Amino acid sequence: MIDPEGLDAFEAHREFVMGVKEAMRKVKGRVPDPSTISPVILGARPLGFAMPPMMEEAFGYRGDLRYVEFSYSPKTLKFGYSDGGDHLPSDAALWEWFLHHPLVRPEVDAGRYPTLCGKFAPENHLSFEEFIAGMPEADDKANHYPACHSLLLDRQQRQPYLCRRDQLLLFFPLVEPEEEDHHTVFLDGLLMSPGSENYKLPVSPTLAEQLRVWLDDQFEFTEGRANWPIGGSKHSQN
Repeated sequence: MIDPEGLDAFEAHREFVMGVKEAMRKVKGRVPDPSTISPVILGARPLGFAMPPMMEEAFGYRGDLRYVEFSYSPKTLKFGYSDGGDHLPSDAALWEWFLHHPLVRPEVDAGRYPTLCGKFAPENHLSFEEFIAGMPEADDKANHYPACHSLLLDRQQRQPYLCRRDQLLLFFPLVEPEEEDHHTVFLDGLLMSPGSENYKLPVSPTLAEQLRVWLDDQFEFTEGRANWPIGGSKHSQN
C-alpha cells in the first residue's frame, strides 16, 4: 500500500505532466509522440563529444529511461541526477573530474557555466513557481538572470546536451507516456522510476575507473596520438 504522501506525489507529478502537455497542445496544436521529441526543440545544445557507455552507471543511475540529466540542484546545492523524477544524490568528486577532463572541458567550461560546478548566484535560486508565474515575466527572468545548467544524456543515441533547468522542466513531461507515468516509486520522500530504489548503494570503483580510461582514450584519438584502431582502447589490447 502506498502512503498518502506517496499518492500526493504521484498525483502532483501526473498533473504537472498533463499540464505541460496541454500547454503544448494550445501552442502547437498537438503533442508529438514522446519517442520522437528531441531536446533541441526547447533550446538544448548538442555537445560535440560522445558520452562514455558506462557514464550513467558510474554516477549511480540504475533506472531504464531514455533521458537522464546530471547537475547540482539549486534547491539542495548537491550534485545528483534525475530522469524526470526527483533529484537523486551522486558522486560530486567524480563529476568535478569529468567536467575538467580535457575532452569535456572546452564545451562545458566552468567559467561560462558555473552552476554545473555547483556555483550559484542568488538569482539562480528562482523557484519553478516564479518561473511559470506569467509567461512575459518568466521570459524576462530567463533573459536577465544567470541560468542553472544541466548535462542531459540521451541514453539511446549516447548524445549529450547542455540544457537549462527551465528547459528540462518542460522537456521531461513531454517524453512521459500519454496515459502512463514513468515514475511510480516513492521512497525516502523522493519520486523516482523503477530501478532507482537502490540509489543509496555505492557504485563499484571499477565503473569510475572505466569512465576515466574511456575518456582518456577518446581524448588521445581527438589529439591524433592514438596508435590503436578506432573504437578500441590501448588499455584493452592484448
